[in-house]
Amino acid sequence: ALSGAGWSSGGPFTALLTTADAGWHGLSANATNAAGCTWTDSIAVFVADTADQAALAQWHPCSGTSVAFTIDGPNADIAWWLFGDPDAPAAGAAGSPVSWDYGAPGTYLAVLMFGDSLHCLDPVPLLVQLDEPGVWPAIDAALVACDSVATGLFVNATLTDQHIAQLLWLSPNDTLQAADTLVVHWSAPDTIRVGMVVLTEEGCRDTAHAILSADPIGPPLPDSAGVCDFPTALGLDLPEGYGWTWMPADQVVDPAAPDPVVLASGPYVAVIQSQAVPQCSLRDTVVAYRLPEVQIQAPPDTALCAGAVALEALTNVPALVAWYVWPDTVQAVATGPAWTFDPDSTTTLVVVAEAEGLCPARDTVRVFDLALHLTWHDQYLICPGDTITIGVSTDDTLAWSI
Repeated sequence: ALSGAGWSSGGPFTALLTTADAGWHGLSANATNAAGCTWTDSIAVFVADTADQAALAQWHPCSGTSVAFTIDGPNADIAWWLFGDPDAPAAGAAGSPVSWDYGAPGTYLAVLMFGDSLHCLDPVPLLVQLDEPGVWPAIDAALVACDSVATGLFVNATLTDQHIAQLLWLSPNDTLQAADTLVVHWSAPDTIRVGMVVLTEEGCRDTAHAILSADPIGPPLPDSAGVCDFPTALGLDLPEGYGWTWMPADQVVDPAAPDPVVLASGPYVAVIQSQAVPQCSLRDTVVAYRLPEVQIQAPPDTALCAGAVALEALTNVPALVAWYVWPDTVQAVATGPAWTFDPDSTTTLVVVAEAEGLCPARDTVRVFDLALHLTWHDQYLICPGDTITIGVSTDDTLAWSI
């Protein structure tokens, strides 16, 4: 396995990861130094699933220049790193890459996005390091800015003291320690493929994230007592060929507009940062929707304390799954919604909401076009029990929420 001391303190660094149908077809990296081109960065790329894990290619570009490479073949695990020129320590170069260890206890290179459909992830650290099992070093956080149009991620890693945080990729025997700025999940030891860690700055910010693995997922981390609310995990075991996405929890606080999240490849775990206090004075409701074809079925829903775990095995799901979360304080606004969805060219959507009074407050019904990544097809304000008619094409795949 490759080993090293970590990232340089130079930067900011920028990398663009892209995918194509035949696998990874490109990775370009850009190193920028405020001092200009007085020293160069080393950019190395390797295929993680090769026996020797040797570098596939390496460049020493001037600051501000870019490099790119292509690799053929599906399902290739690509890793890369940037580190400063060891001959220029004055520029803050550490001179060593972050380490990679495929499945054994020790130091891991982690957090690389794989798949055909990558969505907006913000913030996510790019590389993390664990020197010893159970030891969580404070390293520079690499934050992600998302380009929601292009497939892939624009990764901006500005390595400064302002972004120090505790980040790691856990080995199976590690236990959670004091880390009130950390949200993390891990896969089973023999299936370490892809990990994602979500950094929460300035205390416990509302965050939601998902973990994707090409193989079955291991159990979630235990609750972290005495620190920020640890995530509530919803594990969904789906057939092959699915993808995933996520949304921040603060987008679903409004009971009138809980945005669903479509999880469209491979088994995955969706981890939701609860807004409840550790004592669970406020529970979150996690709703998972089965969306086979265009027929929406009644979903299972579970009220969960912060740190609790709900595992729902969704079998025989031929299409998509959506879920969303909202605090149980909104249950009086709309509980037990029922609906019909007729896949004709003109569809009638019947909404039944159990609200008190003669419509003192209207519910918002949003219709989403799943093919356009949850772009709103239309939106309506209705009273409980009202009926609305939606004109759709026969090839549309729509979902809706209240």
